[in-house]
Amino acid sequence: MLIYQKGSNCKLLLCMATKTKLKKLHLGCGTIAPSDWINIDSSWNAWLAKHPLLKYSIKMTGMIKGDLLDIPWPKNILLHDITKNLPFKDNSIDYIYSSHSLEHLYLEQAKILLKECFRVLKPEGIFRIIVPDLKAFVKKYLTDTHKESDPEGTKADRLLILLRLQQPNPNSKNLIVRCYNRLNNTDSHKWMYDTKSLTFYLKRAGFTNVKTRKLFESKINDIKTIEQPIRLDDAVCLETEKSI
Repeated sequence: MLIYQKGSNCKLLLCMATKTKLKKLHLGCGTIAPSDWINIDSSWNAWLAKHPLLKYSIKMTGMIKGDLLDIPWPKNILLHDITKNLPFKDNSIDYIYSSHSLEHLYLEQAKILLKECFRVLKPEGIFRIIVPDLKAFVKKYLTDTHKESDPEGTKADRLLILLRLQQPNPNSKNLIVRCYNRLNNTDSHKWMYDTKSLTFYLKRAGFTNVKTRKLFESKINDIKTIEQPIRLDDAVCLETEKSI
């Protein structure tokens, strides 16, 4: 059962009853939204999924590419900006899962989010987080054997494309897309991490026992329903729990 409140200002509260009674929070869910998880996202596609008539009207105008609008987005998504405080009580969540979301925040925003995760987790609650691995990308840069005259560009170009700090071209000429990117630019990466740096920020947020994990290696019992193998390629995967 889903209960929404204060939807107009995005400060939403959601209660989910599952067979196990566990409260499981998925931050930056994208299109992966299992029904027994509280799935949070703030993208315009997630918002449009709740307004099909508006989505259809925008598609008919051709203002946004149809292939973007045709991506099926689940409707069981809680619309919430994760740069804001999480709309949950202290010590109320059993599991938190975040895959390739933290790097889309500025560092100061990321530090606040990690503290919020610590706040809402129950004692001994599990937090599993995955981000692109800066160290892996730097290794690729250092071992890149392409010639500098390669049509794909220089070593530096390829590194920057991997880091996704900015797109190689200016914002779209589409006015709507440009306005959206100015107000809510969640596509580009704002800060990158390796294992040591992410561990450092997790500990600063209050977590103590931080472990490196492999695909599906987790204390989250249904991890296979939410984790995508491709997301662990060139990535840091850490898991920790809240100790009081």
